[in-house]
Formats: sequence, C-alpha cells, structure tokens
Amino acid sequence: MQRTRNLVDITYLHHLLKFNFARWLRAHWQISCWRLVGERSAHRIRTAYLRSVLRQDVTFFDTEISTSEIMHGISNNVAQIQEVIWEKMAHFVHHLCTFICGYIVGFKESWKVSLVILGVTPVTMFCGIAYKAVYVGLATKEVNSYKKAGGIAEQAISSIRTVFSFVAEQKVADRYDTLLQESIPVGKKLGFAKGIGIGVIYLVTYSTWALAFWYGSILISKHEISGGKAIACFFGVNVGGRGLALTLSYFAQFAQGTIAASRVFEVIERIPSIDPYSPMGRRLSNGPGKVEFKNVFLIHLIMLLHPYTTTTSLTLIY
Repeated sequence: MQRTRNLVDITYLHHLLKFNFARWLRAHWQISCWRLVGERSAHRIRTAYLRSVLRQDVTFFDTEISTSEIMHGISNNVAQIQEVIWEKMAHFVHHLCTFICGYIVGFKESWKVSLVILGVTPVTMFCGIAYKAVYVGLATKEVNSYKKAGGIAEQAISSIRTVFSFVAEQKVADRYDTLLQESIPVGKKLGFAKGIGIGVIYLVTYSTWALAFWYGSILISKHEISGGKAIACFFGVNVGGRGLALTLSYFAQFAQGTIAASRVFEVIERIPSIDPYSPMGRRLSNGPGKVEFKNVFLIHLIMLLHPYTTTTSLTLIY
C-alpha cells in the first residue's frame, strides 16, 4: 500500500515537473516574441519619424516644433511606446487570459457563485475605465508642462555662450523654475488620482472576494455544493478577479503610451505644403537642351556646358 502511494506521488511529481518546464518554455517564448515585436516596431517608428522630420519645410521648425521636442519624440516617446508594446501589452494579455480561464473554472465548479461574482464585474470595469479617463487628462497636462520647461533648458544649453554674454543665467533659471512650478499642482493631482484609482479597484476586488465567500458558505449550509467545489470555485474566481484587477491597472500605462504615440504620429502624418517626397507636380520632358555658364569668375575663368536632365543638382564651391 505504501509502495503504491509512493508510486502515485512520483507520478504526480513527474507531471508537475513537466508542467513547470512547459510553463517555463511558454513564458520564455512569450517574453521573447513580445520583445521582438516591440524592438521592430520601435525601429520602424523611429525611421518613419526621422523621415517625416527631414520631410518638413523650414516654417515647421520655426513655428510648430523645437529641437528639444524632436529629440524627446525620437527617444523618450518612442521608448515609452516600445515599453507599452512589449512589456505592458504582454502582461495585459496574460492577465486577461487569467481572468477568462479563472471564471471558466469557477463556472465549472459552481455556476451560482460565479454568476453572482460576474454580476459585480461591470463595477470593476467601470472603475478602471473612469480611472483611465481621469489619468489621461492629467498625464497630458503634465507632459505639456514638462515639455515647455525642457524647451527652455535645451535652448539655454545650446546657446550657452549667448546666455553668459548677456549675463542672463539667473533670468533663464527663474523662467525654468516658473515653468516647473506650474507642473507641481498637476503632479499632485495625478498622484492623488492614481492612488485613489488603484485603491478603488482593489477595494472592489476584495469586496468581490468577500461576496464569493459569503454566498459560497450559504450554498454549503444548504448542501447545494460541497466544500471542495466551493474552494475550487472561489480560487478560480479569485484568480480571475485578480487578473481583471491587474488588467485594469495597466490602463494608466496605456494612457501614457497613447499620449506619446499621438505626439509621434502627429509628426509622422504631417504633410508639408512644400513636399519634396511628393510625386505630384510638373516634370521636365526629356527633350534636347543644355545649361551653359560663360565667363563666370570664381578663381579663374571657367566655361561649363552641361546637358540637363529631369533631375539636376548643381553645387558651386567658392
């Protein structure tokens, strides 16, 4: 009897080892694939962003964007998008699948308890959606305030000789400090909203677990389900509810990534009034002709005779 029990234990141990090894492989491939997607997407976005910046006319750099904003967009904003794609999105999908599988197990063991908990799920989802809406607005204001301060710092550092020549160090520092002070109230509101949002989400989650325990105990007292099924249902719903809570907690990171992506793609999708990449417009025909320069005095007398084509570039070096 003892030998049979030992064989059964060894069999279960082998199954657990195989399951853990398969889980390790799955986790490795999951992270690797998502990271590869993030790296390739970030590379393509950076390439498109730089191509679009080089495509713009001079007025765009004078009136709509500064050098600091360009560098911030191609480095920080794209890095934030990459983080959302490969890390946050991977965890989001993982926890979403956990939520679905947990409730499947719960419905299999006790559909009554699972149905009661499922009825409370929209409350949790509403909290997550409201949290995202508030967080997006405050995060946008914070980014804009820091962008202005960063522009002042970038201009001062790039023109540091001019700043020192006019003895304007303190003036620039005061202006930079003023812009930073404007972001403090927004940062306080953002931190308060984040704390309240996460707290409310977990409050609803733990209240849901308490409801599952309470209703499950009632069904056990009425002999409608056994204690084992109640525990299995509770843990299934518990894991599913935790997955839902963690899924909703990523909405803040998605909001930040959305803001960064909107700023990057605003530049990428902008078409200048004078577009050097546009195939539209009049082109010269391939008829005979020539461009001739006579008696042009640079260092000595030259005479240049050059047959023109549809695309000709001429550079004179003095």
